[in-house]
Amino acid sequence: MTKEIFTVYAIRHGLTYRNLKHEIQGSRLCSELLDESIALIKERKNRGVVPEIRRLWCSPLTRAVATAELYFPGMDIELKDYLVERDFGEWDGRLVSELKTEAQFINFAKTDGRTRPPGGEPYADYQKRIKRAIGEIEILAHRSPASFPLALIFHTGPIRSLTEHLLPPDHSLFRYLAPGAGGLKLDFILDPFTLVTASELFTDDIPIEKTHLWQD
Repeated sequence: MTKEIFTVYAIRHGLTYRNLKHEIQGSRLCSELLDESIALIKERKNRGVVPEIRRLWCSPLTRAVATAELYFPGMDIELKDYLVERDFGEWDGRLVSELKTEAQFINFAKTDGRTRPPGGEPYADYQKRIKRAIGEIEILAHRSPASFPLALIFHTGPIRSLTEHLLPPDHSLFRYLAPGAGGLKLDFILDPFTLVTASELFTDDIPIEKTHLWQD
């Protein structure tokens, strides 16, 4: 007998001006979505390539909520604190190009974020949140299978960590860096709770990161 599939869409928020300027954007600072990112999401809606879902979980940060409203207008948005981007402390709002010369940031990058940003969120606390998100998906699958497909609208770091926990290191989507307004389709089964397939969303258009706007 074929096991039931529980589909989760892990979608990153649309790009913001801070993203465009290559600034660190964690859980403290935020900015509005770029007009170009809004247009990209609307174009996907018009083409009918945005998946149908039954439930919507979202980071409470405004860039994520705005993205959820664009992709899934009229749906109830359930805000989940454990989906927020990491708190980067004193680095929030600073240019990556400046931080690359600082010892603490260099060590942070070399250890895949396992050190604590100055004044920011400890790695253990951050990972605890990501594991909770996975656990909450499993609980929902057991208690309310009709809630799927489920969409999560959140951030680069948590999506990257999610794939680090769910996928083997040799998988092409391990530590996946989602483009703005992009993401993944994840298919799970129960007993045991297992990710069986993972694939990219929106591969038939050009994300902003590959346009002249991003390069400028």
